Amino acid sequence: MLQDKYRLNKLASYITLLMTMSVMGLNASRVYAKDYFNPSALSNIDGFNLADLQSLEQFSVSGGQLPGEYTVNIIVNDKTVGTKTIDFKSDNDNKLEPVLTKQMLTEWGVKTSVIPTLKELANNATIDNLNQYIEFATTQFVFSQQVLKINIPQIAMNSNIRGSIDPTLYDQGMPALILNYSLTGARSWYKNNGNKSYQDNQFVTLRSGANLGAWRLRNNSTYQHSDDSSKWNSLNTYVERDLQPIKSQLALGEVSTTGEIFNSFQFTGVKLTSDESMLPYSLRGFAPVVRGFAQGNAKVTVRQNGSIIYQTYVSSGPFVFNDLYPTSYSGNLEVTVEEENGNKQLFEVPFSSLAVMQRQGSLKYSATAGKYRSNSDNTKKPNFVEGTISYGLPGNITAYGGGLFSSDYQSYAFGLGFDLGNFGALSVDAQHASTRFDFEEKKQTGQAYRLQYTKTVQETNSTISFNTTRYSANGFYDFYQANENTHLNTDDNRRSRYQINLNQSLASYGSVYISAYQQDYWNTAGQDRNISAGYNVSYNSVSYGLSYGYTNSTRSHTNAHQVTFNVSIPLGQWLSTRNYMSSSVNYTGKGNTTIQTGISGSNLEGNLSYSAQQSYDQQDHSVGGNAYLGYQGSNANINMGYSYTPNSERFNYGIQGAVIAHPYGVTLSQPVGDTIALVTASGAKNIAIQNSQGIKTNAWGYAIKPYLSPYAENRISIDVSELAGNVDVTNSQVTVVPTKGAVVLAKINTRIGYRVLMTLSLDGKALPFGTVVSLVDDNGNDVVPNNSGIVADNGEVYLSGMPESGNVTAKWGINDEQQCHINYQLPTDSAEDAIKFITAQCAQ
Repeated sequence: MLQDKYRLNKLASYITLLMTMSVMGLNASRVYAKDYFNPSALSNIDGFNLADLQSLEQFSVSGGQLPGEYTVNIIVNDKTVGTKTIDFKSDNDNKLEPVLTKQMLTEWGVKTSVIPTLKELANNATIDNLNQYIEFATTQFVFSQQVLKINIPQIAMNSNIRGSIDPTLYDQGMPALILNYSLTGARSWYKNNGNKSYQDNQFVTLRSGANLGAWRLRNNSTYQHSDDSSKWNSLNTYVERDLQPIKSQLALGEVSTTGEIFNSFQFTGVKLTSDESMLPYSLRGFAPVVRGFAQGNAKVTVRQNGSIIYQTYVSSGPFVFNDLYPTSYSGNLEVTVEEENGNKQLFEVPFSSLAVMQRQGSLKYSATAGKYRSNSDNTKKPNFVEGTISYGLPGNITAYGGGLFSSDYQSYAFGLGFDLGNFGALSVDAQHASTRFDFEEKKQTGQAYRLQYTKTVQETNSTISFNTTRYSANGFYDFYQANENTHLNTDDNRRSRYQINLNQSLASYGSVYISAYQQDYWNTAGQDRNISAGYNVSYNSVSYGLSYGYTNSTRSHTNAHQVTFNVSIPLGQWLSTRNYMSSSVNYTGKGNTTIQTGISGSNLEGNLSYSAQQSYDQQDHSVGGNAYLGYQGSNANINMGYSYTPNSERFNYGIQGAVIAHPYGVTLSQPVGDTIALVTASGAKNIAIQNSQGIKTNAWGYAIKPYLSPYAENRISIDVSELAGNVDVTNSQVTVVPTKGAVVLAKINTRIGYRVLMTLSLDGKALPFGTVVSLVDDNGNDVVPNNSGIVADNGEVYLSGMPESGNVTAKWGINDEQQCHINYQLPTDSAEDAIKFITAQCAQ
């Protein structure tokens, strides 16, 4: 063991010496104007002529390597432009310089047609010193990462929008089958006048699909089960693909209109829309945020267009949902909060796009044709066509409009958007609609006038948005109303609608938010109103919150107020885990006050979360409580909870995850988004994927990165600190640019095998210092990924990822007499993760 330790220390010393000599430029015999290490300083090694050690010369300066072809990632001005096999040659400083061509530079955005030194060259002309052709241009070959960095003055580059991605980098991904699933369920026990009963409920959401080339097949379905009923509901099925030359998406099947100018609705047909996610700095869409308050333990159901899109169970207190998948891009969400005692709250969450602004000269459009689709059998389902367009005009003005036509319905819209600079953005539009009902000969006509405003003040961290619509007469119907109405009832026709949102940061004094909504109707007294406001602040690591909520519905005759004060105290200063003790007081009017106290936190690196609460209702002097436990794992997320009141008990449970079938097998995952990556690190099991909570590679080295941004660079990396002793990687990070809905491959190249310290000799003499030793296959070709090492003193070389037996080649020059070969067999008398020592004779 002492000998082994001595040999390792000696090897480390020589490696350190080599690196030091490269950096410091030590010189034994001459003085140079530049840093340089003269290999002759080592004198002859066991009879080898140092003049023949051409491989050693390459390492005499920092960055030196053997010349030849290398497959590298190309980065131009800090932007990845692709992967290419490049020929590298040594320059006068023994550093590797790339041999480029004019065609390569053109593809990477260089103005080759106007630069005098380049414009007369043929496309295949070689360029081996870029600085001679483009002043101040530099190249850097990062050998350890197999990356070629090229910096070119911006004046020599074609002007591109900052952040744009070369479409040639888009990855359509691999063939795959995708199943996203979510199961929530509960068993509830009830006590009523001494009688006991129970009820079971389950709700399943399935988002499934298949990928083949650029095509995406998708289906969204739900299943609802209770003791007395069961129902499957297919929300929509469609196929989709991108059309990159026109930066658009084509969808066929059961889809929804965009909802940007006309209200969104579901239909069966074809839709062609421009896709702003293919443009830099474009909005990627949004999902509405649902806020509410549960008086007790409750089931919350979210519907859109009559279909249930989300259902879960919450404990008493405030709740927020910010991860919904609506079936349309706009339109009201109906939220039902059903408590264990049978009480129900019903309110709507409206949402819509902000000002429709486009940059000067940019065009956004949608073209739709099909048949109106509804979940009800008692509705009209006419054929229709719809078209919308937005165009950026000079003067920071956007013009937009469109038309919607069917046999009994016609509508036109036109509007203008204004970029007001420091005063925000404003849009105004008008829409005319003409509707003919089957039960009435006379057409119903009307107009709707809408104003939208948004403003963000970065200096004060303020955001405000305002949306109002005024309907000129009770004869205005949107396309949804025109088809869903089975009788003429103008009581439900909207008269006006107002919506305002304000978010204000107060720096160290916390933040405040206000959200208000009001809508009234023709021929109906009263208004629908929804107001929520709150203030949050943290002081000495303790968080405080005060919120107010008000809901009033004219049609459901509900009117409710809530005032809540809560405080959260971190226990990390006493415990090593992330735990919090919290307490809240909720006042709902008429003397009804509920007090809650509990503890919550997370363990296992944040994967395990839990909470427990006890509550007291002052009005009926009742006590209740709940407990929750959730785990976020690589294969799925699971949770369970228990709650009780004096008259009921409930046990609820849930599991959410995904199953991905791909050419490499089947991989389980957490719930995934629309665009994902299959991370492969063959043989590296249980390795964490960075920036992905709870996700690690499985026993075969596979993992799913569940959320990627389409048409953008996504960097995926693994935690190399968790690699086993017999696993090495040649790249710990991969950059992918997926298209929308793609399942792309992110391959981490691994070397699985033993760590070996070889002592090599030729004709009884140790191989010379600087000799390159590489693992080769049976045909003498280097193993890919390349596995090589550099000989130190006494013929010692360290290699990793080595099989139990194989062949290596040693080279100290380019001639046949300057290389030899070794067939080796590792000893079996040491542990798998330990370094193995072998001594071998090299044969020429």
